[in-house]
Amino acid sequence: KCVLRQEFVIGGFTGPEGARVGIRALLIGHYAGGRRLLFSGKVGTGFTHKSSLELRRRLESIAQRECPFAEAPRGRLGRTAHWVKPKLVAEVVFTEWTSDGKIRHPSFQGLRADKRAIEVVRE
Repeated sequence: KCVLRQEFVIGGFTGPEGARVGIRALLIGHYAGGRRLLFSGKVGTGFTHKSSLELRRRLESIAQRECPFAEAPRGRLGRTAHWVKPKLVAEVVFTEWTSDGKIRHPSFQGLRADKRAIEVVRE
């Protein structure tokens, strides 16, 4: 299967449910038109037990009340998300971009410490 790989800015996360720990999914985006952070979707796979707990710890340290995306995700996701300052960059593999600008079948690959969040644009 052909996949795409790109960096995304983490703008929030959802809490775990059931037997999961740490986080359920990351809410990610990219910058467009200067400083406008656009929501690109959520990624809920690719975490180990350990990485999920570590991510939760790091995300809680940069928590904020406001949604960092230019437009908050719709529905329940936008109402129940935990928002964070858009500082962390995640590398994600996915199959394609949808017509509404979201990614399909994403999988978390890790954090990128070598790239500033403001530099992350759609490739």
